[in-house]
Amino acid sequence: MDIAKAFRMVTLNPAQAVRIDRDLGSIEVGKSANLLLIEVFTGHPLVRKTVVNGEVAYQSDYMQLPQAQPL
Repeated sequence: MDIAKAFRMVTLNPAQAVRIDRDLGSIEVGKSANLLLIEVFTGHPLVRKTVVNGEVAYQSDYMQLPQAQPL
């Protein structure tokens, strides 16, 4: 499965299923900005930043990891 399809499966598709896709489920102007920024480190996801309603709610203070790859 490609990454774009996997993201839709956990973002837009569920929002459409419960009919809240007008406000949530994708990154678009006018929608609520709730995001997780994740890196993969040694095969495990590492949450770097959480944004809720457009405001940073959490930012990792972990050191920069040279092996980390964007997900």
